[in-house]
Amino acid sequence: KDVYTTPEKLYYKLDYTVGMQIVDKQTVCIRKKDNKLICLLNTELHHKENKQPLYALIEKNSWKSKQKWKIVNYRHISEAFMTPDELVENYGIFTLDLPRGSRRQHEGFTQLKKQIDVTKQLIRTTNWSHIRIVQSKQNLSKMNNTDSYRINHNNRGRGGKGRGPPPSSSSGQQLNGEFKISERRFKQLALKSLQKLQSEQSELTPIAH
Repeated sequence: KDVYTTPEKLYYKLDYTVGMQIVDKQTVCIRKKDNKLICLLNTELHHKENKQPLYALIEKNSWKSKQKWKIVNYRHISEAFMTPDELVENYGIFTLDLPRGSRRQHEGFTQLKKQIDVTKQLIRTTNWSHIRIVQSKQNLSKMNNTDSYRINHNNRGRGGKGRGPPPSSSSGQQLNGEFKISERRFKQLALKSLQKLQSEQSELTPIAH
């Protein structure tokens, strides 16, 4: 059952899902009778009644935009997201021709998730200040306009040295729109979070799963 308590959670689910489908080549494009090209993408969401998977119908963006593709125009959302049965009825596309989706292709990522073993030792020995974070151009633009976050390798002390405004919280220091946190403090918070999860006998949730 697909349950998302906020629009933001659904957005991030779809954002990662779309990325994985593209990387795994899990898209299918068809050309309609009017010569219009439509691509199908498995959203890995399901119809609330019949539980069938929902496929997004995507077309080339006719507007001047960095986004080359968009969801097809629709009067009702059911025209833009369809089940396999609806695709057969409306477009004559059979289930065998539909993309399986990344989750199914990787068998639910079960084996890959088993390889993830986050331990206290791993958190302590990882050089967090050298972890590379790949940002999209859109996210980089947001960083210039909103608070961003940085692990400061040099700031190993509790409060850090140097000039600037006082820390905005006990966790770090906010300066010029950036939230800086020492590597030492980051490890402390990560260890605390891991300990809380373990005490609750909960599992870590991968970003994309």
